[in-house]
Parts: sequence; C-alpha cells; structure tokens
Amino acid sequence: MTSFPVLIRTESAAGEPRYVLGHPLVDRYLEFVAGRGSLANWLDSLDRLHSVQ
Repeated sequence: MTSFPVLIRTESAAGEPRYVLGHPLVDRYLEFVAGRGSLANWLDSLDRLHSVQ
C-alpha cells in the first residue's frame, strides 16, 4: 500500500492559513507558488500535484 498525500491546513506564526501535503519538497514548492501567484494559481498547482500518483 502506498501513502496518499493529505492536505493539512495549519496557521503560520503570523496567523495566516498555511496548507501542506506532508512532503518537504512539495510543501516548499507550494509556498513558492503562493508567494508569487494568485490563489487560483496556487489551487491549480495543488490540484495538479494531487492528481499525480
């Protein structure tokens, strides 16, 4: 059985919502996208990563 990434919602130290999938490289990529794009871009990236198995 392989593990499937689970989206976890947390809060940053500043109180902003933060979402992680539990994989360090993927989580850093999502932080990068969130800092440079719109919410729609971030959600699209998350959806693409979630559909890859």
